[in-house]
Amino acid sequence: METYLTDSELAEIQIFIDTTRSHLADQDLTLDVDDDLVNWVAHMRQAPGILNIAATHDPARSNIHSGNAFWGRFENKAGEIVACMAHKVVITENLLDEVRSHRIFFNRRPILEHYPVDLRVESDVPVLSGRVGYGGGLWVHPDYRGRSLSGIMARIMRNLSIRHFFIDWNVSFIADTPSRTRLALEGYGMAHRTPLLKGIFPLYGKPRDMQMFYMSKAEMLAQIIAENQSVRYNGTGSTSVLYP
Repeated sequence: METYLTDSELAEIQIFIDTTRSHLADQDLTLDVDDDLVNWVAHMRQAPGILNIAATHDPARSNIHSGNAFWGRFENKAGEIVACMAHKVVITENLLDEVRSHRIFFNRRPILEHYPVDLRVESDVPVLSGRVGYGGGLWVHPDYRGRSLSGIMARIMRNLSIRHFFIDWNVSFIADTPSRTRLALEGYGMAHRTPLLKGIFPLYGKPRDMQMFYMSKAEMLAQIIAENQSVRYNGTGSTSVLYP
């Protein structure tokens, strides 16, 4: 059952979006969204520094459409995409079942080579069920790295998904390394982490230990409100307080 947002929560999300767009404008960047991930794939195929296009958000390999997915992008004055991210919603009774079955990675057709994954999720992790937002394919142009654009993009995408899809949770699967852990917690602002799996990662078909970051809708809304307040009470009025 979908849980709608209050007028106050809707207002806070819009304040966050307006504040973020103002911050981007200070860097001569604009924000746009698109519900056709075929366009995201087309961009990623020619984007510098891309090694793999995630099957999780590729309409050719996963059941992606305008009713369950979108992607966001930042563009410079020349109309060039300088950062982007894809997002989809998985409706499930338990997200880990989607991982075990590999359906979260590619679900357009039955899998002929399916081998069990070695799940390592900690016992105190809650059951992630309902409408789970799953972000992936986050990319920033090499010339624009070091400007906190990845953290801004991660926040915008999950906050838009709260309002558009009424998500209950937001998750990301990220390589299990100290630098990636720090990026997800401090840069992307995710609330929790747990080891996800060890050994073969089905998305790439080769060994890669992975971890899962997650946060509930209540935590996402609380973060939006707290970050909006940090701007309201910042004496300079600068939005940079959100994005160190």
